[in-house]
Amino acid sequence: MDVPKWQYGKCENNPEVGGYFIFVDHRDGEDIQHIGHYLELEHPNRIKFTWATVDDLPDADDVTVEIPPLENGSEVTLTHEVDPRWAEYIPQTRNAWIAMLEAMHKVLHN
Repeated sequence: MDVPKWQYGKCENNPEVGGYFIFVDHRDGEDIQHIGHYLELEHPNRIKFTWATVDDLPDADDVTVEIPPLENGSEVTLTHEVDPRWAEYIPQTRNAWIAMLEAMHKVLHN
C-alpha cells in the first residue's frame, strides 16, 4: 500500500444547510485546517459549500459539485470559484481536486 505524503488528523462534519465541516491534514510537517459551510444540499445531485483554510478566514471560496443522473451512471462537475488574489494557486488547487476525485472513483469502483 502506498503511504501518502500527508495524513488526516481531525475531521468534523455537520451536513446540513448552514452546517459546517472541518478537517485537518498533516502535510510536510505542518497541520492544515480546512473549513467550510454548506450553502446548498440537494441530495443526491448538488452540493455547494465554502472552502478555506482557517488561516485564510474570513476569506473563503465557493465550491459547487454537481452530479446529474445519467442513463448509465453519473458525471461529476466540480467548480471551485477562486478569489483572484489566490490565482497563483489555481494549478495546485485543480490538481488536488483531481486527486481527490480519482481517489473517490477508485474506492467506489473496487
